[in-house]
Amino acid sequence: MEYRKKSYKAGVDLEEASRRREEDLEEVRLSKREENLMNKRGGGEELLLLQSKKLFSDASQTHDNETGEMAVAKAGFEAIRVLSEVHPQHAEYNDVVATAALAIAKAISEGSDEQIRCFVEHGCIEKLCELLKHPDPKIVVCCLEGLRNILKVGVVDQRAGKNGGKNIYRGKIVECGGLDSIESLTDHDNPEDTAWFEAFKKALVIICTYFPFDEYCIPNEEITEWSYYAIESPSAYQSNPVEGFQRPVIRFTVS
Repeated sequence: MEYRKKSYKAGVDLEEASRRREEDLEEVRLSKREENLMNKRGGGEELLLLQSKKLFSDASQTHDNETGEMAVAKAGFEAIRVLSEVHPQHAEYNDVVATAALAIAKAISEGSDEQIRCFVEHGCIEKLCELLKHPDPKIVVCCLEGLRNILKVGVVDQRAGKNGGKNIYRGKIVECGGLDSIESLTDHDNPEDTAWFEAFKKALVIICTYFPFDEYCIPNEEITEWSYYAIESPSAYQSNPVEGFQRPVIRFTVS
């Protein structure tokens, strides 16, 4: 009986060893496949995308709080790196750009103020502003959400008397052309085009809340609820003589 037990255990161990060898071989095959893909298509972008997609997927499926927070933050930093390596406006990268934009927006929305400051130091604002010109409105909306949350941290620092009383993230957005892109999104003011109209609403909230004409102005409240929108006629706009930006006739509820 004892001999039979030992024989059975040895058989199980051999099966386990065989299974592990097969897993290792499969991993090697996958790695080789990725390497061949990179060589065939002339560059490291494809390999980078394959590796990054797994990281983004892991971050979205993690349920443990502490591990999940780390995974989300890591995915955010990886997304910034990916957007530095690919051409965001090229249609062939649309899927990974969309995933990267979502990863950054999620990392910012769930991150601490300190983590958000760190994302900014790694070039997050520039990448989000660049994607505001993307033809996919869903990607644009993600980027607007990310910028909005960054600006909120800027207000926190502003109220604490940091950075000379200015919202420095407001300045960074202006410097990289982000404000011009946000203002251009207010052209999408047709409620029937629901995807772009969502971008229009978020853009207008950012402009009205975080871009007053006095850069030292600190907003008391953020416009968070869209309550009523009306344009009396196609030409019913209010010109601002300082900025020259045409603002549609809008009414908001502050909550």
